[in-house]
Amino acid sequence: MRKIVLGYLQEEAIKLGIDLKDLQIIRYIYDFIKLGFVVSREIDGEKFYWIKSSHLLKELPILEIKNCEVLRRRLKNLVELKILDYRLVKKGGLFTFYRFGENYKLLLAREEEINEFNFRFNNYKEAYDKSK
Repeated sequence: MRKIVLGYLQEEAIKLGIDLKDLQIIRYIYDFIKLGFVVSREIDGEKFYWIKSSHLLKELPILEIKNCEVLRRRLKNLVELKILDYRLVKKGGLFTFYRFGENYKLLLAREEEINEFNFRFNNYKEAYDKSK
């Protein structure tokens, strides 16, 4: 079994009960935050990020999620699993803010797992190169 999928530990994702669509949503949020394309706000002493459901669906048609309500249910599940933390801000409209929750770190590959992944990849590449 491949250990790392979309940058996350596949086995831990299975244990938590999340699927590939959930991993893609988490990866999108991570990338969106890292690239700095997101509005942040301090809430209850923690930094949260505004994630607009309709924008996420527009950016990821591969998810084949047709409406924001289905996406919200997936996000709610990720909150219940403590992979994400969530705050609803009702000031000047309704805004959904998220941050990574305490169980997010369970999905992260440790250095030895990344090294094993790289080792396997390099072995496959070497075998392929020799077969030419």
